[in-house]
Amino acid sequence: MNTTSINENHQPRRHMRLWEGVIGAALLALVAIGLGGCASRYDQSPDTMMIEQAFFTCSKCGSLRGGVFGKGPTKRFQAATASRCVHDWQQVSKGEFQALASERFGVDWSKEIPYWSGQAVTR
Repeated sequence: MNTTSINENHQPRRHMRLWEGVIGAALLALVAIGLGGCASRYDQSPDTMMIEQAFFTCSKCGSLRGGVFGKGPTKRFQAATASRCVHDWQQVSKGEFQALASERFGVDWSKEIPYWSGQAVTR
């Protein structure tokens, strides 16, 4: 029996196994990326301009985010279920934001910086 013919017969099978492994790894990577894409929709910030003063409440979980986005100061109050929520952000006034934060999260605004406490800065 010729040894060259034996090696030639096994070579295509070895290449086939290699390609099956490569294809399997690529499919696994695509599934992982796809699942990661779904998870990334959870707990997203509201859409705002690059620099914008705005205040939001999530109608689903009750989380709050507000302030001067892109510059600061900002506040973020997370509901217990926020990490698993695809937020439905509703814009509210600064006063409503502060009232909701006090009610839901026990915030005492008088202890905050003047932007939040409403106290005038004297110089």
